[in-house]
Amino acid sequence: MRYLGLFESVKIRLEGYPLRIEYEIFFERYYQLVKEFRSVKLKNLLKSKNIKGEASKLIKRIFVDTPDAIPKILFGKKKIYMKLNESRILDEKYMQFWQEKKIYV
Repeated sequence: MRYLGLFESVKIRLEGYPLRIEYEIFFERYYQLVKEFRSVKLKNLLKSKNIKGEASKLIKRIFVDTPDAIPKILFGKKKIYMKLNESRILDEKYMQFWQEKKIYV
């Protein structure tokens, strides 16, 4: 059961992490929010052997002004797990980023 990730899945469900997003989808959507990640090709991020570490770095940069949200984000083997509030903050930052881009384009 440990090999299949069932223990990890049960723990995450019990702790109430409703947002589950695969690393690939997470990077495709949010990597542009952080300036230092924009210069890295998305392909290289996705092929990284330390994709959890890269995702953790990106999360820390995105949530730099709300560091108390970082411990409420879990990194699984294939997905990132977030509680509703952290998901809402992330989506607000995403929308703000694109609204600012629209103004300057």
